[in-house]
Amino acid sequence: MGVGVALRAARIGAALFRIVVALIALLLLVLVGLRIAAGLREGAVAAPAGTVRFATPTGAVAARVAGPADGAPLVIVHGTAAWSGFWKDVAAHLAGKGWRVVAIDLPPFGWSDRDARGRYDRIAQAQRLASVLTALGRPAVVVGHSFGAGPATELALRHPQEVRALVLVDGALGELDPKGRGAAARVLDVRPAAELVTSAAVTNPAALRPLLRSMIARKDKADAWLPVLREPMGREGATSAYAAWLPNLFVKDDGALSRRS
Repeated sequence: MGVGVALRAARIGAALFRIVVALIALLLLVLVGLRIAAGLREGAVAAPAGTVRFATPTGAVAARVAGPADGAPLVIVHGTAAWSGFWKDVAAHLAGKGWRVVAIDLPPFGWSDRDARGRYDRIAQAQRLASVLTALGRPAVVVGHSFGAGPATELALRHPQEVRALVLVDGALGELDPKGRGAAARVLDVRPAAELVTSAAVTNPAALRPLLRSMIARKDKADAWLPVLREPMGREGATSAYAAWLPNLFVKDDGALSRRS
């Protein structure tokens, strides 16, 4: 009786193992399919008319500029997977008030040059911002939104002479974690894994709507912003570039001053 029960348990265990293996294989096939589809969607897409480019040591930073040339400069830094196009209405309003608004595309997002070495940590991003502010020739009010608050704050700490004032909007600053980087960040350090995650959750058109709705308070506005979010995702190599940035979303300590309260 005991032997029979053991054999049945072994057969059930083996069947469950095969099911789990099959499900994992199916999941991998789906992820690979999504990655291939992402590559097929991406191609040569021109930047929007009026895009301005600022030279930096790690490539040009694209921006949308509005307002009078002699207006006080105001630099806007967007959040995760966004770009300057998200700020077009706000920029137009502020430009109408006399500000010289410079809404930038923080690499690898938008239309800025991507860094071949994947340097997207806060310190590197702050240096890019400093180059933009230096080109403006005057200290600027800097607005950092969501994940863009980190580079904006790092800029203010490292280059205070360039920053007239710092404004944080729903700033995702985080705090230094003594436990260090989590498992998610270590997995995403493996580029193929990061690309599979990115093509499934970020540059996948089917995933964009729920992703965007999860990030905004006015859920009814998601559909209006989806075309804006998708626009630069059509650029060649978008998924690979976003995947190179993705581990920074989970970094606990990259030496940035802005991580230390």
